[in-house]
Formats: sequence, C-alpha cells, structure tokens
Amino acid sequence: MERTILFGEIKGVSQFDYPMVCHYCDKVLSLITFRYFEEDRISVCPGCDFKHRPKTQITMPISFSNFDQFFKCSQRWSWFQQGLTTNMTDARRRRGGVLLHDVFHEYFVNLKGKRPKKKDIPALVKTEFKLAWRKSPILSLEKEIKTSCNNFIKMEEKRWIKERDAYIPTFTEQAIIALPFKGIIDWYEKTGIIRDWKTLRWFVPLKDSYKRQALIYTTLIRALGKEVKQIIFEETYHQKSVVINVYPGMDQELKGLVQHYKTSVENRLFKKVKTRVCNRYCPYQIRCEAQDQGQTLWKIKR
Repeated sequence: MERTILFGEIKGVSQFDYPMVCHYCDKVLSLITFRYFEEDRISVCPGCDFKHRPKTQITMPISFSNFDQFFKCSQRWSWFQQGLTTNMTDARRRRGGVLLHDVFHEYFVNLKGKRPKKKDIPALVKTEFKLAWRKSPILSLEKEIKTSCNNFIKMEEKRWIKERDAYIPTFTEQAIIALPFKGIIDWYEKTGIIRDWKTLRWFVPLKDSYKRQALIYTTLIRALGKEVKQIIFEETYHQKSVVINVYPGMDQELKGLVQHYKTSVENRLFKKVKTRVCNRYCPYQIRCEAQDQGQTLWKIKR
C-alpha cells in the first residue's frame, strides 16, 4: 500500500536517511515527506506529492459520519482516507456511545410495542444498563455514561406525559441504504418523527452537523416510503433536545452538498478548518502544524 508520511511518524526514521532532494523535480526539500511502496522509499516535495499520489476515492455508500467529517475539516478527512491514522474519534468515547445506544434500543425492544407505566421506566432502563455495563464496562467514562443514562430516564418520563399516543417507536436502530447514503436510524415513529441520540458530552457546536444529518436521514426514511415531519436530536448528557422541522427544498440542498463533496474529492481540494478543539482532539495536530510552519515532524520531536 502506498502512503505519504512525515518524518517522525515512524520510530527511528530521520530525514538524513533519505535524499534531501525531490525524487521527481530535484527540488531541495524543506518540508520533507517520503512515499513507500513495499520496500522502495523515495523523498518527495509537497507539490509533487500532490501530483503523483493516487486520488482519494469516495467509498459508496457514504455514511453520515464520513460526510459530516468532510465538511468539518476536509483536510483531516483526506488524511484519514489515506490511512494516516486508525480512528477519527477516541475509541473509549465511541464504545461509550455504542453501549448507551444498545441500552436505549433494548429498552424499547423489550417493551414489545406496549407503553409502560411511568413509574416502571427507571427500573426497565437500569436493568438494561446493568447488563450492558457488566458485559463491557468503560471505567474511565463511568460518571459521564451513567449521567447520560440517568438523564435519558428523565427525558423519557417527560416524553411519556407529552407524547402519550406516540411513545412507542415503529423501529429503533434500523440500518438503511439509499444511495449515495447509508445510515442507522436510532428511533422512528410512524407519525413522521426521527430521534437521534447524542449520548455523551459535546465540546463543539453541532448546529451544522445536525442540519446535515437531518438532510440525510430524511432522505433515508423517505426512501422507505415513509413520512418525515421532524428530526429530534436528544443530547442525553446535557438533557437537551434540538428539533429540526422538515422544510421545502431539503432534497435540492442535499444534492448541492453531495456535488460539492464529489467535486472537492475528485479535484483534491481539501481545506483546513481550524477550531478551538484542534489542539485537544485532532489526531493530526502535529502534522497540520508542521505543514503550516514548513517544518518536519523529525525536527519538532528532536
């Protein structure tokens, strides 16, 4: 497999182990990368690296998380597609989110289509949580996960009162493919309500992400021939709901985003988007800063 790597990402490798001029244009290198295919390694300047590297491919169908990450920071998305790191998110937080989604899903499955008594909701949810936690505990996030679960109970008790006739969903955790997209709908009710659980603490505004997810999930549900009126994002940790009502022109808006996505990838037009969380959570922080400063990772780490 061919990759592009900055010096310092492979232990024991320094820039002096390779030629200080570009393999393609003989330019003296300041920001050095090297490419390798099997055992052959060559030094390449960023300009030639751009020209000669295989184009990033779009994998179909497109997941929401993949699509959303592109619009958050397409440069980060590109590096991930090249295989320059293994995960876009903290593995612990991803596992925590999966655990809570499983708990909420099993709670509704075990209701078997019957609306529970309000006083029974806490016990039913906690029973599912204990089973899931015993199977796969995440001790470093225990407080956050348990807070989110307890808040889910409070939110369901309120919803039990307000939505007496629409408390039971038509389905939960349903995988749907409707090209070019795929997704898993957390909760859908036949009157046209989609719910998506955001289970852990959030450190960045999600307004734009919510809008993109609403566009995609509306398309997925409509592909099943079902109605959509509202998409509700349930931030269980923060005990907050964000509602997006379906509006005219959503299909065309999504088509415009897809066209921009495809054009940018085909022409390799990737843009860095700097935010206040870059230094805390981005796995490409050092690579990104090195390019901005015209340095190599080897120099920074020395």
